[in-house]
Amino acid sequence: VYGPDDNGAHSATQYMARLSNGQYLTSRARDDSGSSDTMFALQDSKFAVQSVMLQVHGQHGGTFGVQEVNNTVYIWSIVSLKNDHNYILVRFPYVAGVTLQPTDSRVQQVMPLKGYGRVNYDRQHDMVSIGYNDGSTDILKASDLLAGNYNVLYNFNITDYGIDFNKNTYQSECLDFPYFYVAAGGGQETNEDPHKVWALNVVHKGAEFEVYLDNDLDFPNLTDENREVETCNVFYEDSKPYMLFTFNTNALLINPASMEREKVYTIPMIKRPAASTIDKGTINDNVNTDD
Repeated sequence: VYGPDDNGAHSATQYMARLSNGQYLTSRARDDSGSSDTMFALQDSKFAVQSVMLQVHGQHGGTFGVQEVNNTVYIWSIVSLKNDHNYILVRFPYVAGVTLQPTDSRVQQVMPLKGYGRVNYDRQHDMVSIGYNDGSTDILKASDLLAGNYNVLYNFNITDYGIDFNKNTYQSECLDFPYFYVAAGGGQETNEDPHKVWALNVVHKGAEFEVYLDNDLDFPNLTDENREVETCNVFYEDSKPYMLFTFNTNALLINPASMEREKVYTIPMIKRPAASTIDKGTINDNVNTDD
């Protein structure tokens, strides 16, 4: 548990990724000046802020990807050069204390996107997911993107799994191939806008599970009257997968921002093993005529 306004990072945490050294990288929207900037904060294992970095025109920051290469942390995200409705997929290193302009030489402009995209990077499989505002989501190889090729391996639409953008407060998403996770839910849970996480298999597009975070899982110390799910992300430790959740909470809705608290949870995951063989034979429905 940590407070968003007493750690030098400002405002609520939108998304969180755990680094291999046990530290955390978090994002926060900084649109107080109308510039739609994103602040990234490097926090230690106890969530104390070690440094911050500002990405100018980085947009909301609700989802980003982390790639670690030779002790350098790279962020996969988007940028709008003119802060308009044109977006570019970018990759850039986390550099403490820097205000990173969109045209900074350290910002690798991977390619223009067909709209606003939520970006996540799968560190286990070197893949990237890009989710668009209509729910359409593309899964691609990072190497293809860096080579300038938008070669879609898998595509699906999250609205096919129960997400309703008119009712659900869409929060974040995560790719851990072949699984894809999405989280939604507003500050005050309602029947139409519950705190939920969905999982699907991007290969065959089958739904894996749909969990109500407030009822199906037991989150200790999550008793605030007002809470908003923010992060759903996957990290690995000792080759074991964990789901990372964050909530922005407030004891009472009328409390000032200084009373907000970020609450972070990790849940161990057990993955179903892949089938050793798949019988692709044809089923004859007429074998038993008594059915």
